Amino acid sequence: MQNRSAQPRWITILILLVVFTLQPGLQTTQAAATTQFDTPMLRNITVDSAEGLQDALNNARPGDYIQLEPGIYNRGTAGFDIHNRSGTATRPIVLHGPRSAILEVGQYNGYALHVLESDHWIISGFTIRRALKGLMVEDSDYNLFHDLEVKRIGHEGIHLRVFSSHNRVEGNWVHLTGRTNTFFGEGIYLGTANSNWGSTTNGNPDRSNHNDVINNDIGPRVTAEGIDIKEGTTGGLIEGNRYSSTGATNTEISSWMGVKGNNAAIRNNVALYVENSGLEPEIKVVSVLSGWGQNNTVENNFFFNTDASGPLLYPVDPVFPAAAPKTDPNTNLTVRFTEDVFRGSGRIRIERPNGTVIESLGVNADANRISINGDTVTIDPATLLAYGTRYVITIDAGTFVDADGDPFPGLMN
Repeated sequence: MQNRSAQPRWITILILLVVFTLQPGLQTTQAAATTQFDTPMLRNITVDSAEGLQDALNNARPGDYIQLEPGIYNRGTAGFDIHNRSGTATRPIVLHGPRSAILEVGQYNGYALHVLESDHWIISGFTIRRALKGLMVEDSDYNLFHDLEVKRIGHEGIHLRVFSSHNRVEGNWVHLTGRTNTFFGEGIYLGTANSNWGSTTNGNPDRSNHNDVINNDIGPRVTAEGIDIKEGTTGGLIEGNRYSSTGATNTEISSWMGVKGNNAAIRNNVALYVENSGLEPEIKVVSVLSGWGQNNTVENNFFFNTDASGPLLYPVDPVFPAAAPKTDPNTNLTVRFTEDVFRGSGRIRIERPNGTVIESLGVNADANRISINGDTVTIDPATLLAYGTRYVITIDAGTFVDADGDPFPGLMN
């Protein structure tokens, strides 16, 4: 495991661009499970009401594309259920909507979306909020959960359990969990604690195996572990995730990731820690039951500490080849903060590792090349960045501020 440091004046982040070619059609490839198609869907179903959505889920069949219109979808404590409806490897079922399509219970009770005994789904794009548990997946395999925002949840945000295997949780943003009980406020949770095997898996280990958790943003205000991998689980890739400890209030949680299963590969993850938060900058691998917590690979993970009250920074996108496999040299650079930011005063520089400045942009003087959308800053370099090349990005302290005027301070080791 590694720590990357930065001067109090600025943060330095190395980026590596990887060339790619866009393919026509919708194409999704999983490492543990492949769900790939580039042919038209068999049925396109558009829904704009809670009743219409549940009806589409009840009658879904392979090759369906269920499109959510913008709006709030609320069935009360019943939530929304996908039960015993499966696609196939070549004809998955797609449930997709924009962020402005919101699935909610409306109170901290029930599951917002429950996937039970259902395989080969692609669920993406929309928002899940205001429920006891956000996305609950049970006895379901070969699914992709992608680009969802899960927030304001009473307990955990995303939970895969009861023999759910070969799923992929990718590119989601999970925050504001543990609203009713900080101890149960995990961001992404795999498997079941052995103390609950009797009530969930008839006393057997919950072998929710080979689930991948990739490129997710977790936090701020995730009150328990950002990622919790329970005993009974085997395998899986945990890579490229970004975690913020801001608001991690449960003092019983000592690390941002708990690993209690076997044979997981955990690499290229980044954690931002607020100093004196009670959390230690580590990924904790422990054996809570004989035979578990073994043969896990933990490598090339990054930890940053800060004592700042201002906005904190997730790494520039792209960061690692594994975390950004689809990057063209013409792409802009994206900087994601832990809260909404505004222009302050300072400069952003793109340099070679040897110190040669490729480009220097003033946050105000070059506002046409630095755009801000909430917590995301997009940098449009005038210089074409070469693929396969390493660059250094430096951002002056105070270049961005939050709504209270607190400045982005840089990061301190």
